[in-house]
Amino acid sequence: MISGISCLPILASLRAALDQPVFPGKILVWLLFMLSIVGWVMILSKIVHLRKVRSTLPDGTATVLDDLVAIGRRAESQVLLSRANEAQKSGAAKALADCIIELKKPERAAIPSVAAALPRLEAALRGMQDAKATGPARLSDRVTFDATGDLAQFETAGTWQVNAGVASNNDAAKLSRKDAGNAKSVQVILAPNAKRGTITLEFRGLKVAFDLASGLFATQVGDRTTAPKPCNVVERVPNTLYLAYLEDGNHTTIELNGQIIGDIVMGELGDACILSLSGGAQAQIDEIAFTRIEAPNPGRSAIRKLGWESTGNASLDEKAGAISLVGTPNTPASISSQVPGTTIGYTVEVKGDGAFRIQLLGQGGEQHIDLKLVTGETQRLTVRWAAGTFAVLDSNGVPLQSSKLDRPVTEVHFTAFAQATLTLPIRPNRQ
Repeated sequence: MISGISCLPILASLRAALDQPVFPGKILVWLLFMLSIVGWVMILSKIVHLRKVRSTLPDGTATVLDDLVAIGRRAESQVLLSRANEAQKSGAAKALADCIIELKKPERAAIPSVAAALPRLEAALRGMQDAKATGPARLSDRVTFDATGDLAQFETAGTWQVNAGVASNNDAAKLSRKDAGNAKSVQVILAPNAKRGTITLEFRGLKVAFDLASGLFATQVGDRTTAPKPCNVVERVPNTLYLAYLEDGNHTTIELNGQIIGDIVMGELGDACILSLSGGAQAQIDEIAFTRIEAPNPGRSAIRKLGWESTGNASLDEKAGAISLVGTPNTPASISSQVPGTTIGYTVEVKGDGAFRIQLLGQGGEQHIDLKLVTGETQRLTVRWAAGTFAVLDSNGVPLQSSKLDRPVTEVHFTAFAQATLTLPIRPNRQ
């Protein structure tokens, strides 16, 4: 219990600070220090008792006491706002929801900074919950953490922040995915902050744990473990961890910074990839990338017979007489062909939606023209490279786009980043 006499000098100086037209940072620091002396946390936790005490205090002291409680609430609300912002940045929906519940309590919701922030935080929470309900629309095989949204490519645990092209953790944390069932390899580029704690990478049933302090690593497959072996994960510089699964022999090789440090016979294969940091380990994650085992594609050989090579989700519909390309911005689908010396372009009818790219390759370089397909419309396009110009013309011969031809053309690519159907035949234009 704080006596009225002992509080008076402190409360008077608080009142004087509050009465200033400008409330500078130094006074705020001093004020928080003084608040710690008088124990405002205890005051807030016993607000009912304070109301009883307040009625026995002189009017001036009671007013200052009200100011003290209000200051405490504002400070506490700022801490909650900071936690909510961090939860939003790291994509931690539960932590954000907990903060919003506390901020919406009447004594905090009335604070201007809280009232201004609540709509934004609630909208962010709804977005996280909607994304979780529907699942990620698209998972990329290469995540470089150039944007905070890249964390949505993983299920997260702990606290993560994305800044300057890296994801970093502040405590025990995990990044996990469950789409590694057809992955051929995973590569993680990371820089530990210090030689402390353990970094563990789990891939398709193989768990590799790096003890940073001892400079040792060990592996586990099911109940089978290996004895720790030396390794050298260097602090404060990028290290590359690479696990590659080989179907022939059912084993996985482990590489650290380009050197093979292990070769492990696998057991039952899983579909998870989990990167975890524990025991005080902190690191900056620069990249996580996967390669995939290509599924058999009967349409690929059929497309090859037409003189075209395909990548991604490309198929031949012989009945419709068309090649279908179904891609995404991260995993486009395309067809390509070597260009004979007498060919100066192609004419193709295409329909679909989304971005469609026409790319020319030659002498180690490339140039391209990007078009936007409109749903329901069929376009007749003429691609031409001649007389020093690379151009795409419409059905009337009017250039849609053109640029200077940089080099002799040896290869042409048609690429869909959404969906495109190319009607056969694709006609070459000759000199």
